Amino acid sequence: MYINVLILQNQDIYNLGNTNFENLKITAFIDTLGIWKKTRQFDLKKGEKTKLIPFIIPYYAPKGRHYIRIVVSNDHIRRVIYRDFDVV
Repeated sequence: MYINVLILQNQDIYNLGNTNFENLKITAFIDTLGIWKKTRQFDLKKGEKTKLIPFIIPYYAPKGRHYIRIVVSNDHIRRVIYRDFDVV
């Protein structure tokens, strides 16, 4: 049994706990490219999942490995995850 569990996996956010999360927002940063994006606030009920926001990588992005920082938060919780991706 999970209590207050918010999991970021691949491109999904899962609420595996027994609590409904209200007023969540997702903010994603790619510092090396100087871009960021955030969602509007949303609620995530017990057992639900949601997709992350899509990013359009600009044509001028240098080739190589970059990192994206994804923050899911509201007034009571904050989860941060880092993922890498390659521009080819």
